[in-house]
Formats: sequence, C-alpha cells, structure tokens
Amino acid sequence: MKSVKLALPTGVLTATALTAGFTVGCDLQQAVDCARLAVEVTSAAEALGQAVEAGDPEAFADAADTLTGNVEDVQNDVDDADVSAAADSIQQALDSIESGFESGAAVDISPLFDATGELTDACSE
Repeated sequence: MKSVKLALPTGVLTATALTAGFTVGCDLQQAVDCARLAVEVTSAAEALGQAVEAGDPEAFADAADTLTGNVEDVQNDVDDADVSAAADSIQQALDSIESGFESGAAVDISPLFDATGELTDACSE
C-alpha cells in the first residue's frame, strides 16, 4: 500500500479502510459496527501501550477497563466466528499484560497489537 499524506486522523483512515473491504453479502450495519469497534479497540490498545511505557498505573487501569469494555462490545455486537476469536485473543493478551504489569515484571505488549490486527483483518473480510 502506497503511503499517502492526508490531513485525516488515523482512526478515520482506519475506519474507511475497514469498511471499504466488506463483501456485498455481509450485513452492512454489522460491518459498520465491526469497523467502529475495531477502531475503538485499536485506540484503547494504543492507550494501554502508552500507559505501560510510562509505568502509569492509573492510566493503565483506565485503558484496560476501556479495552475490556470494547472487547465485550465486539463479542456482543458482531456475530462472526473470526471476529469472536480475535476478540478472545485480545482479552487473553490483555489478561497477560495486566498480570505482568501488576507484578512489576517486564511487559510485552506485542501480542495485544497482533490480536488487534487480527480483529481488523476479521472485520475487513
């Protein structure tokens, strides 16, 4: 994909890219919901990553709560096996990150971003 400089926020570009890939056979509202939720999950994951890097327990707790709520929304609002599996992967990664962060261990957030990528892919199929 070519790099294009636009004055649009990343979330808008991501949502546009996600919704552009939906097939005709999909329910349009579910596709839009999935794209919206994928953007929200990605944003919450980025906030979580920033909190981990800063070592900020309050920001971490807020971001983790937001991410958990977003994952629950995905699981409740989108009826697709691949989307559900991606949401489960996000929750598992979050659980692992929370355990490490709370214990003071080094935290690897890459599995969380891998899982959010899976969700983005599942929502664009």
